[in-house]
Amino acid sequence: RRSSWHSASTLGRAAERQREFLTLYPENPAADGAGFSLAVAYFALGLQENAIALCGKLRARWPKSAFLDNYLYLEGYASFRLEKFDTALELCRRVATDKFPSPSGDQVESENQAFSRYILGQIYEALGKPAEAPYDLKELKLLLDRVLAALARFAAASARRAAVDH
Repeated sequence: RRSSWHSASTLGRAAERQREFLTLYPENPAADGAGFSLAVAYFALGLQENAIALCGKLRARWPKSAFLDNYLYLEGYASFRLEKFDTALELCRRVATDKFPSPSGDQVESENQAFSRYILGQIYEALGKPAEAPYDLKELKLLLDRVLAALARFAAASARRAAVDH
């Protein structure tokens, strides 16, 4: 059973709050992050087209944002989900290879690099061309296994905190 924060009504309310924030405070330093949160809510609600459109607007509005790689990744992943493979390839390739602004202003590799490489492999698999994938899928599987293990530890810690709170 999913926790209540995953429900469509909860996500819908969260999305509405993000839209309100962006409307009322478009110049707020946190607006780029609020925009990304809204795009994530759209994606979670199954509104991939909305997520794609918003990520494009966010990239245009904040081209030097520390969220730039997140905008690209989410737009690429949503494009993949909609089987817009050419767009997904272009966006995920950028996330996998380019450097992006960090909160400190440095140019760094994306934290979404491994996920983007995985999506690239999935796209080539879907196109029936797995040998053309530019990355070693065994290496990516090891990376993703580590990520999944870290997420499992995070979920277990969250469950322990929730049990203590109740």
